[in-house]
Amino acid sequence: MENSAGWAQRPLYVVLFDSEKDDSDQPVRSEPFGEDEPGTVPHHLDRAVAAALPALWYCLHLPNDLTQMLDLPANAITALQRLDLSHDILLMPTKFFTEKLIRNLATTAHPMLVICPDDRLDHVAPISKSLGFALAAIGFSRLSDESLHEHWRQIHRHHLPEQPYLGREPSLPGRLDLAPAALPMRWLARQYIDRPWAEIGREFDIDPLVKDAIRLLLGNATTNALDQAGATQEEGIARWDETFSEQLKRFSPVVTVSMPGVPASYSRMALTPATRSRVRRIPSLDPEDTWSLEIGTRPDSLTERAAIELVVTRRAIGRGGIGIPLPEVPQEAFTQLAELERHFEGTVNGTKVWRMLERLNQAANVSWTPGVLTAISRASMIYAYTNFPIGLLRLPSDSAPLMTRVPIAYRPVLPLTRTLQLELSRSPGITLRNRCKVLVAECIPTSDPVGVASRQGWDVSEQYFAGQAPAVELQRTEALSIAELQTAIKTHKPDILVISAHGSLSRETNTAALVIGKDLCLGPELDEVPPVVILSACYTAPRGRAIVGVADLLLRQGALAVLGTQVPVDVRHNAALMVRFFVYIGEVLAGRESHSNLLEVWHRTQASNAINDVLLASRSLHAWGRSRTESGSSVLAEFMERRSVGRLRRGHIYSDTEMVLCDMADSMGVGSQVRNWLKRPGYVPESFFYVFVGRPDSIYFDDPFSAAGFG
Repeated sequence: MENSAGWAQRPLYVVLFDSEKDDSDQPVRSEPFGEDEPGTVPHHLDRAVAAALPALWYCLHLPNDLTQMLDLPANAITALQRLDLSHDILLMPTKFFTEKLIRNLATTAHPMLVICPDDRLDHVAPISKSLGFALAAIGFSRLSDESLHEHWRQIHRHHLPEQPYLGREPSLPGRLDLAPAALPMRWLARQYIDRPWAEIGREFDIDPLVKDAIRLLLGNATTNALDQAGATQEEGIARWDETFSEQLKRFSPVVTVSMPGVPASYSRMALTPATRSRVRRIPSLDPEDTWSLEIGTRPDSLTERAAIELVVTRRAIGRGGIGIPLPEVPQEAFTQLAELERHFEGTVNGTKVWRMLERLNQAANVSWTPGVLTAISRASMIYAYTNFPIGLLRLPSDSAPLMTRVPIAYRPVLPLTRTLQLELSRSPGITLRNRCKVLVAECIPTSDPVGVASRQGWDVSEQYFAGQAPAVELQRTEALSIAELQTAIKTHKPDILVISAHGSLSRETNTAALVIGKDLCLGPELDEVPPVVILSACYTAPRGRAIVGVADLLLRQGALAVLGTQVPVDVRHNAALMVRFFVYIGEVLAGRESHSNLLEVWHRTQASNAINDVLLASRSLHAWGRSRTESGSSVLAEFMERRSVGRLRRGHIYSDTEMVLCDMADSMGVGSQVRNWLKRPGYVPESFFYVFVGRPDSIYFDDPFSAAGFG
């Protein structure tokens, strides 16, 4: 998707590092990482890439958009917050910095600055100049506050010389551990506070910084509302408190969080004893975590946290939101998660699943401080940089996990080198307009009952989409080998690929793969894949043991977003969930529902699936759900169309669903029976155990620039 406005081309920064590796790293290794490995543990950041961290942080303090040069009105700031304006940084080995490659990448951006190792500057500088980079290339050792301030002024003189210059240039960070919360807040404060950069946001804890960010965001929203109402300065002062309170009710920031950590079981399998001895826990805050030219040479834990904090800060700035580094995942939480996932391998007990979820929540031991709780509970979406499913955790006042409250896009942080490469790469996303091509690949033989059930489910779906949702162009194919699946993808060129297959979990090789016919597939075997891949299979994204999963690996193959499962899923439940997902996509394309991107549609599907999880718990509940009420509608239909409307609260959707169903049962004279069925055997909240990794928020249903008012 191309930007609809030429001015929206953003500055392109290039950061080079020296590496002799050919970047052909294998996701599955036969030997553990040893002392001779050129990287950190346990998250695996290549030391050559780590050497570039000071330059990457430097780029985060340069303009992410040319409008940052100017004094912007509140309505422009509000409009820009609807876009993804993350810094466009190209991180690459010096040997790949060639005119041919960079010319192709620079066609949709303003080539701005190249930063490289000092001993490569003589080689890089002439290429940078010939490619039209606005600023002269600079070596790592020359990065400083003075060079940063001068670069801001040069960018203004080069691109916007006729416009008044805002000034108030940033300074390099002191504490990187506070930067995810502090830097986005300071970015906004530049527009409102005429004070030196160092005097803004001087708190030394995350919570007060988050509170400051909330106040600034609300202040901008209040100013914008008063401006839109045409209030004079005097009227604005008089109406400020009232308008501020109104904006607080609507407050819904984009929140970016990190939660590092890997299971001890992974370290025992993936690291030699000597390498494992280097692993240190990452504390919530660390005064030693500061910007310097030596970040990449520090102990592993400090280097890794600087890289994780970098991607969180970049995303928070780009979305005009709030960045929150959460504490490292406790080992007990990984243990509880692994037990929960393993429980699904046998006979699943709904009551026990809920108890295990509560133990998982207690083991994670997240301190929901007031500011953090406000931001998380009101978030419009969450970017989660972690290998832990934080969506399964519960806020203190809620009865259901976080994923029922807010859409979550997961960004894996293992291996960390790949995280940096994927996060910093340019990805404008795609727009699905009017029509969506879906390819369902049946990879289970018809001799398998699961394969039969899957095909029956898609038979019904195909008929529905043909009559009720023609905007969803559903195509189906048999793919009983990897070669057949590759051919189908190239032939049909779908927007969304659904792979209906078995999953294969191997604790011996630490992998979770797809079974395509008789072939095992981890992702790289498929070559290129469509923008969206939905894995209708078991165990494609388990998290309890940091297993190498096909869901994460498909991001390497070009997928923007992959929907995977943590546990074995019931084929009937999965079919119902997937059909609802595509029904809602069809409703959006037809203009009958309003969602801006695919993540929002998925959250609408996932969070509202409580009724199906409940009614599919037993034959008795399922039969009652299909029975008729006095109105002539089925229990399910009346629940969805009338009885549940306005009664299902975010964070309480399962308990509220039970309450509404029990009210309906009482009116039908079967209240005690239904309550008994809900207790024994209980129901399994299977919808909890799906994760969307990558960038589902970048699969748009409308051009985001036009939607933000810049079309």
